[in-house]
Amino acid sequence: MVQCVAEFIPWADTASLADANGITPLLLLCSNKNATVDIVRCLIEGNAEALRAQDKAGKTALVYLCSNNELDERVSIDMLTLLLEMCPESAECCTHDGYLPISYACEYRSPKFCCLLIDAYPDTIQHEVGGEPELFRILFSTRVDDRVALAVLKQLIDKKPGIDLCARLIGMAFFHQAARENISRAAEIRSFLNQAWPELVENEVGYKPAVEDTSVCASAECTDCDLVRYCSDECQKEHESQHVEACKKRAAELRDELLFKQPESSHIGDCPICMLPLPLEKKKSTLHSCCSKVICNGCYFANYVRETKGSLQQRCPFCRKPASSTEEETGERRMKRVEANDPLAILTQGQVQLKKGDAPKAFEYMMKAAELGDAEAHFTLAQLYHGGHGVEKDVWKKIHHLEEAAIGGHPEARIHIGLAEWDKNYERAVKHFIIAAKLGHDDSIKVLMESYKGGLVKKEVLAAALRAHQATVDATKSSQREAAANEHWMFMTSL
Repeated sequence: MVQCVAEFIPWADTASLADANGITPLLLLCSNKNATVDIVRCLIEGNAEALRAQDKAGKTALVYLCSNNELDERVSIDMLTLLLEMCPESAECCTHDGYLPISYACEYRSPKFCCLLIDAYPDTIQHEVGGEPELFRILFSTRVDDRVALAVLKQLIDKKPGIDLCARLIGMAFFHQAARENISRAAEIRSFLNQAWPELVENEVGYKPAVEDTSVCASAECTDCDLVRYCSDECQKEHESQHVEACKKRAAELRDELLFKQPESSHIGDCPICMLPLPLEKKKSTLHSCCSKVICNGCYFANYVRETKGSLQQRCPFCRKPASSTEEETGERRMKRVEANDPLAILTQGQVQLKKGDAPKAFEYMMKAAELGDAEAHFTLAQLYHGGHGVEKDVWKKIHHLEEAAIGGHPEARIHIGLAEWDKNYERAVKHFIIAAKLGHDDSIKVLMESYKGGLVKKEVLAAALRAHQATVDATKSSQREAAANEHWMFMTSL
C-alpha cells in the first residue's frame, strides 16, 4: 500500500500542502490512530521542512503525535524516534501558547515516550510559560499520570545533574502553590528531592526533613487558611508564631468568599415531583412525615384531585404510602426517619420539642440536624443561642450558625446578618440583602429600595436585584400551583 501511494503522490508538494487552518497531511497523519512509520517516512522524505510546519495554533507534527493517545505505544515510539532523527530541534519548538511538545506528551503518552523527549531536549527545565517553569504544569497537572510526572522529573535530574534543579523548584514556593492541588504526588516528589538534596529542602519555611517516614511530607496542612503544608504536627507548632497573622487574614478572606457566594437555590430546594423551586412561603408546600419530602401545593393538589375523582385512597404523592390517620401515626413515621438520620425529620422533631417547651431536647435535635447540613436547623440554633433557650447565651455561636444558615441558602439568616452588619459596614450588609433578594425574599427588596432612597444603593444595583428577584419568583410558578391557590384547598391536612 505504501509503495502504491508513493508511486502516484508527489511527496515534496503534498507534505507541505496546508488547509485554511494550516493543517498539512503530515499533521493529520500524526493524529491518526492508524498511522505507521512507513507512511510518515514517505511523507517527509525529501521534505524535512514538513516537520517544521505549524498549524494556526503553532502545533507541529511532533505535538500532534504527542497528543495522539489512540496510537499504539510501539508505533508511537518508532514515529517519535523518526521525527527526532529527521528534525531534532522540533522537541524545543513551542506552540503559540508557549508550551513545549513534552507538555502534551505527559498528558497522553507513556513515561518512556516522555523520557525520549527529555533526552532530545534536556533544557526543558529552563523553559517558562507565563513566568512559571513548564515543569510545574507537568508535575502537578491532574491530567498527568503520577508515573509520568515522576519519570520526567527523574529523567531531567539525570540529564541535568546538580543542585540547580532542586534549588529552582524549592525557590518557586514548590509546595505552597502547585503542590496544594496534588498532595499525594507532592509528598512523593518531595521525598525524592529530599533524598537527593536534604540541605536545600530543609531550608524551606515550614518544613524539616528530619522525619523518618517521608511519605508524610507535606501531608499536614493548616486547616484554617490552607496556605502552608507541614511534614508533622511538631513542625507546624514550631512555625505557628511566624504564621499566625497571615493565617488569620487568609482565614477571614476564605470565610468571606464562602459567605458572599450566591447560593444556587434557597435552603428549601425543589419539589421532588415537578422539580420546580419551592416557594419561600411555608403555606405553599407540605411536609410528608412518611418520606420527609416537602411537596409543593400544586403537586399535592393534582394528586388530591386524581384520588378524589377516582375514589382512591389518599396517599403520599411521592412515596405512595397511605396518609396517616392520627397524630400518633405521624409521629411514629417521623421517628423512623429520625432513626435513619434524615436531617429534615430531625429538624421537625426538634420543632415539635420546642412547641412542647422542651428547649434542651430541641437543642439536641437541632444540633444533630445542623451537623447533617440543614440550614433551617442552623437558623434555629442561632435563635436558641440568642435567647438562651436550652443553652447559654452565646453571641459568637449565634453569628456562626447564622452564617452557616446563610451559606446554605437561608434568606432570613441573611437578613439577620445584614441588619447586624449595618452600623459597622453597610456595604457588607447590602451584599447580604442582595443575595437574599436573588433568592426571592420580599423583605430584602424592601430594604434595598429604602437603601436606594437613602443613596446607599446605586440604581443599577437595585435594578439587577429586582430582576433577579422576579426571575426567582417566576421560577416557582406553575399552572398546577396556581390552580391549587385558586381552589383554596389549604384546609386539607398534611399526611
